[in-house]
Amino acid sequence: MDKQAYQQLPQLLTAIAKGNQQAFKQLVEHYSDRLGHFIAAITKDPGLAEEVVQDVFLKIWLTRESLCNVQNFQSWLFVISKNQAINALRKAITIEYSLEEDISTQAQSHEQLLEKERRLSLLDSAIASLPAQQKKVFLLSRRHGRTYKQIAQEMNISPHTVKKYLQLATTHIIKHIEAGATLTFFYFFLK
Repeated sequence: MDKQAYQQLPQLLTAIAKGNQQAFKQLVEHYSDRLGHFIAAITKDPGLAEEVVQDVFLKIWLTRESLCNVQNFQSWLFVISKNQAINALRKAITIEYSLEEDISTQAQSHEQLLEKERRLSLLDSAIASLPAQQKKVFLLSRRHGRTYKQIAQEMNISPHTVKKYLQLATTHIIKHIEAGATLTFFYFFLK
């Protein structure tokens, strides 16, 4: 952000807080590309990154009245973007995990069933390859629906450690699944 734009940022945020759509459009145009690259680096999925950027700006617009209280807008923007990206990844993992239930409840073609089984197998192997503490935290959170606080009490660790373990586990699982998908692609491509 150039110096002039940085100096005008408080006025722009005030205008947005008052509902000025033109000011909001300027903000979106200024930050959307940088946020897209930042979020794509987290999600490793350009399509998902695009959705997250849209969600972030929608959230900003819906809570625009609070923009006047933000001290360092750029830091705040990238923190909420990172959180939104992590939530999107968690949702993707939850959706992936719910495929297990779909297998038993829906009649599907043989190919679809094989694909879902392959994904579940990748997910199971990713979870199995986690370090013991991360695996336990992940399973307590995702399979048993426990909160950070409940997990922290059960495992005698801090809620911050629970959060960190979940972040590490999620990143590991996503990388594992991506690697498995890449290997499958090459297998079918070379076949």
